[in-house]
Amino acid sequence: MLLDYQDFLKKLEEAFAETKDKGSVWVWFKQCPEWVGKHRTGKDREERRNLQVQQNLESHPFTLVVRMKTKKRRFTTKVPAEESAYFQRLLHNILLVNYPKKN
Repeated sequence: MLLDYQDFLKKLEEAFAETKDKGSVWVWFKQCPEWVGKHRTGKDREERRNLQVQQNLESHPFTLVVRMKTKKRRFTTKVPAEESAYFQRLLHNILLVNYPKKN
C-alpha cells in the first residue's frame, strides 16, 4: 500500500511495536529517477538507460522509494529528493528507539 511518508513512519512504529517479542521488520530503500512517459519496448529501454546515465552525470535528484514488510503487512512510500534528508532523520530516530540493545 502506497502511503505518504508521515503515515509510513507511523505504520513503521506500529510494526516495530507488534514485532517486539516475535517477528521481524524488513526495511529497504531504492533510488528512482523521475521518468517521463512509459518505456516498454527494447528501444524504449535503451533510451531509458541513456536518459538515466545522462541524469546521473547531471546529478539529477532521485525520488527515494522506501518499503517496509512484516509477516502480515507491506507498506511503501515515495519521498521526494528535497525532503529525503528530513525523512532520513525521522527514520533514524525511529530505528534508534526500536532497535534492540545488546546486554
